[in-house]
Amino acid sequence: MKKIFLLSFLFYSLLVSSQNEYFYYYNNTKQYLNLNSKYAYISGPYANIQLLLSNNSNSIESVDTLNNENGYVVIEFLDSLPKERYLSKLKEFIRNYNVYAEPYFSNNSFDKIGNK
Repeated sequence: MKKIFLLSFLFYSLLVSSQNEYFYYYNNTKQYLNLNSKYAYISGPYANIQLLLSNNSNSIESVDTLNNENGYVVIEFLDSLPKERYLSKLKEFIRNYNVYAEPYFSNNSFDKIGNK
C-alpha cells in the first residue's frame, strides 16, 4: 500500500511540475501561461521579414499587416505546432533571416498573449 501511495505521489508531482513551465508573477501570485504555438511575433529589417514570409508561405495561414515603418508582423501558422517544432522554427527564423522571433502564450483568460 505504501508503495502504491508513493508511486502515485511521485507521478502526480512529476505531472504537476512539468505541466506549466511558463509563468509570471502578478501581485505576488504566480500566473501560469501555456505556449500558444499557433502565433509568432517577428520583428526586424523590413526586407528580412518579407523574405521570411515568402520562403515560409506554405506553413503560414495569415499575416497581420506588415508594418513598414517599425518592421514587425504577427504570423499565424496553419496549425499549432508541437512545442519542440515551434521553438526550433523560431530559432530557425532568427538564424536564417536575422530577425527577432518571439513566442505567444495563452492562459485561462486570453488566447493570445504576446508582443504587439
